[in-house]
Amino acid sequence: MYEPHQTDDTAADDEGELGPEQAAALIKQTTRQAKLQFELRSPWLTVMQAAAWLTIYGTIWLSVRGQHPYKGPTGWALLVVFGLIIIIVIAASVFIRRRTAGVSGRSRRQGAYVGAAMVTAYVAAYVFMGALRYLGVSYAIVYGVYAATGWLIVVGAAGVAVAAMREDLQYLCFGIVLIAVAAGSSFAGPVGVWLFMGGGGFLALLALAADQVRLRRQ
Repeated sequence: MYEPHQTDDTAADDEGELGPEQAAALIKQTTRQAKLQFELRSPWLTVMQAAAWLTIYGTIWLSVRGQHPYKGPTGWALLVVFGLIIIIVIAASVFIRRRTAGVSGRSRRQGAYVGAAMVTAYVAAYVFMGALRYLGVSYAIVYGVYAATGWLIVVGAAGVAVAAMREDLQYLCFGIVLIAVAAGSSFAGPVGVWLFMGGGGFLALLALAADQVRLRRQ
């Protein structure tokens, strides 16, 4: 007598479940990723970034203060700024490389993808700045208001999108605040924009550092 084939639903469900070793490995990987993210968000590192931010914007503001008509940051200011940026990039690269030593697989790929997206946004913002000058837009806009805020709005928007996808509330709020600071500072004009951006970004980074301290104490 013909009997229809019975599907063993229990066996099928078991095949989709993780074994003890796989579950342990997944827990270990998740714990390591969380610990790594926690270590990379050092309040002291954020405070140093705040100091560097204030130094960069403050230096440029000092160099353009009193310019009539506005011509943009002077040579000595740009040397100081680019020198400081190079030092920050090298220090950050060394710090991240040491902290992420041994990390591979999905976490490293995600980091590379995010880095590529942020660099693309940053480069595109400055290419657009070159296009503005090529089209004859004034120095006050190209090397003043846009140079101080335009790149931050573009890169900040990319960062906010990444934070939203990762459900990272801390950096989502931080990115939104920075974008708001940049948009508001644009009304200060080509000289004042550097001062307002320097002060606003500095305070935003200090607030971020304070929140990082709060989370570490929980």
